[in-house]
Formats: sequence, C-alpha cells, structure tokens
Amino acid sequence: MLAFTACIPVRDTWRPALAGALLDDRGAPLTGEAIHACSVSHWQGFTGACTVDDATVTGDGGAFAFDAAKRWGHLDCVLPGEAPLPETLVYACTPSGPAAQLVNGDRVVLRPSRRPDARDDVQTFLAGRCPAPRTASAVTGPGTARGE
Repeated sequence: MLAFTACIPVRDTWRPALAGALLDDRGAPLTGEAIHACSVSHWQGFTGACTVDDATVTGDGGAFAFDAAKRWGHLDCVLPGEAPLPETLVYACTPSGPAAQLVNGDRVVLRPSRRPDARDDVQTFLAGRCPAPRTASAVTGPGTARGE
C-alpha cells in the first residue's frame, strides 16, 4: 500500500452559491429581513465563531442569494482527500422565532414554523444569535419598526 502526505496551501469551498426565499407561516414572503449564512467545519460544529459568516437582506418575494464562499486554508500537511467538511446554517431571526436550515444543496426555503435542526450545537447557536420571539402586537403596534 502506498501512502503519502503533502504540504500545500488549500483553497476550500466553504459554501456553495445559495438562493432561496424567506416565507412566513402562511407562505407569504418576508421582505427586508436579514438572512445569515454561517459556515463551519463539520468537525467544529456550531460551537464558536463561523469560519465564513455572511449576511444579506431579503428582497421582493422574500428572495435572497449568497455567492459561493472559498477560503485559502493555511499551509498544512494533509492526506489526499482530507477536507474540513464544511456545513452551512442559513438562518433568519423572524418575529415569530428563528427560521433555520442546514444546507445540503443550493436551494433554501426558510419558514419560522419549520423546526430548526434538532442538533444541540445548532440550537445553542441559534439561541445565542436570535432573541426571543416577539409577539404580533409588538411587531405591528405603533412605535415599532414595522408599525411606524
């Protein structure tokens, strides 16, 4: 059996190009909402800072998009085929709670009513990033950002 290692700089794809939509519980699009894409190594999980952390705002129809994210790794000695196995969590902190999905592909539809991934690291990550859900009256009442 022949085995070898190499010390090379590596340019990893941390997130594919993504497009999607943010919808409310009734399926209506939510415009003007912040959408975040946090990419980490599968080995690290969502326990600290994101290796790639991007944000955008939803447009017409609740649409959003992220370009692919590639990053140079440090010079390292790795076995052929070894990689950080990046995974991306796309999330929004909506008035009725977090809408989140671990991405496995390039199309994402986020809805607050869908239960975010049940993994403990994802739940802890979202709890630290998204405040408690706001009530409907607080969101639409006078003097609020949406009710002014």
